Amino acid sequence: MRAFQPGYLATIMMATFAAQILFCLLVARQGGITQIPFLVFGLCQIIPGIIVLTATGNYPRQLLALLKKPALELVMTLTLLAIVAVLSAIILAHISGNTLPLEGFTAHYALKDWIPASFLGLPDYFLYLVAIAPLLHLFNAAAEEIMWRGYLLDALRNRLSTGVAIFTSGLIWGAWHIPMVVMLDWVFPGQPVIGSLMFTASLACWGSIMAWARVKGRSLWPAIIMHAYFNALTIGLYNPLVLPDAFLISNHWGATGIFIALSTLLLIHLFHPRKQAHIQGAS
Repeated sequence: MRAFQPGYLATIMMATFAAQILFCLLVARQGGITQIPFLVFGLCQIIPGIIVLTATGNYPRQLLALLKKPALELVMTLTLLAIVAVLSAIILAHISGNTLPLEGFTAHYALKDWIPASFLGLPDYFLYLVAIAPLLHLFNAAAEEIMWRGYLLDALRNRLSTGVAIFTSGLIWGAWHIPMVVMLDWVFPGQPVIGSLMFTASLACWGSIMAWARVKGRSLWPAIIMHAYFNALTIGLYNPLVLPDAFLISNHWGATGIFIALSTLLLIHLFHPRKQAHIQGAS
């Protein structure tokens, strides 16, 4: 497939990174993330999906095959893993005294104006986070995943071994977030260098897990659902509760997340020996 050729892939990646940098520049010119509607900031997640759907020839047809199979066991496993990772980070932050009180913390939820006020009370808010909030992030998560665990992973597998392609796709996904950290103080405010390294490393690990699930289940749904849960729990639970002093260590995108993700990858390596799984369109 022409879209999998190295030159074409490089062009797609350059366009994706250029769009991300341009988006961050525009947001920075407006005064940063806090000066724009949060939903507008979410547009950066949609751009990779648009590029795949409009610039990769016949590849979008292959995406349909990856969306037909639900892979429910993997969906449930990755969903549970996302919940455990975020809760672990919050618990560690709480132990170190870097969390806010539960009382009134929902007032800091970035999407509070978009949901019924009744959802903001406890314990209903926790049920909302698990059962409803991920649905609000599903479209954006899918838009990203059709690029990173869809087109990019298949294009890399066309040239590299599956293991190398899995890790490389995660590493590129992590690097794509660097402009957000450097230019917008995203996730690690005031830590542009160490924050970029930490974020890239953690996303390389989490991206490898999602890519492994994509290959094993021959489905994008496990990655999409995990991505949606991560975003929902980060914005709805972690960010309103945890103080910035804890972000580098007690963070599912920081040291805590890297440890959990690496431990998961080790378990995958030990208990799920690599097989030569064939994905339509990748050879």
